[in-house]
Amino acid sequence: MQMIPGWSTTGNYTTIIPLSFFLSLSMAREGYDDWRRHRQDKVENNKDTKVLRASPRHGTEQNRLETRWETKRWKEARVGDIVRINRDDWIPADIILLYSAGDNGIAYIETAALDGETNLKSRQALPQIASQCKDEESCAAFRGFIHSEDPNQDLYNFEGKIAIGDEMFPLSNTEILYRGSILRNTPHIYGFVVFTGEETKIRMNASKYVRTKAPTLQHKVNQVVLVVVLIVVALAIFCTAGYQVWHSKEGEHSWYLKGGKISFMPIVASFIILFNTMIPLALYVSMEIIKLSQMIMLQWDVDLYHEESNTPCEARTATINEELGQIRCDLIP
Repeated sequence: MQMIPGWSTTGNYTTIIPLSFFLSLSMAREGYDDWRRHRQDKVENNKDTKVLRASPRHGTEQNRLETRWETKRWKEARVGDIVRINRDDWIPADIILLYSAGDNGIAYIETAALDGETNLKSRQALPQIASQCKDEESCAAFRGFIHSEDPNQDLYNFEGKIAIGDEMFPLSNTEILYRGSILRNTPHIYGFVVFTGEETKIRMNASKYVRTKAPTLQHKVNQVVLVVVLIVVALAIFCTAGYQVWHSKEGEHSWYLKGGKISFMPIVASFIILFNTMIPLALYVSMEIIKLSQMIMLQWDVDLYHEESNTPCEARTATINEELGQIRCDLIP
């Protein structure tokens, strides 16, 4: 509004300069957080996993193929691959369990990254499949047709079926393991990849509920600023009404006001610009600077340093630093 000629009573750049500084600082902080998340995504996508691959035999039998476990990156896993997951490994994609080396053919997984639950969940392959996929040779020789549901966000239901020869068997949530889970208390498992990348359950849910993290303090500050804005608008309207009343009485008797009638909107805008200094724009600038400082100081906190793994505290985002003040640690002697 200050940039409109004839409206501003305080100059054209007194507000846009600090506003631009605030927006630039906020954009730089959010951009830095996004860049760090991009680095973390890149590290995860380049993790290693074992994939069953067929390659020509060396030596005299060149026309025969041998199968072996090859180390591939997560991003190189494709639908239809058979992967091997060892104990305490992350699941690289949504897979159907073919075989588990655990007791009674049961695989235990931790799904805290998916649903926040820390208790272990059990998964078990169909006996008809597990009996034919006990090692890499039998997995390579296994033949079947899997029909899967379309990608969706439902973490608690899965519908599919597998055809082995002339027989058809149903697949449910008992036989599927989702990306983001961790294999626990199980030596190793074999799995058939059904969904990868953005079609996995964890990514489908991440893109469904996209929202900006906002702490409680920011909500309070926004409410206070909104009240101040309403007060500024009310003052501007009140002063404009007072001006109109004064002009109607004094305008006819003052020669210097002849032909100087100004419409309602420029008067309101001028008073809003005049009173805009009441809006605490500097408060947001101060909050952004404090958040950046807190993010740096958290890495220097000796009490939050883990000596065994040489890991300092790391703030993944500076948006909700003040929420840490709500954490209380009760030490039990």
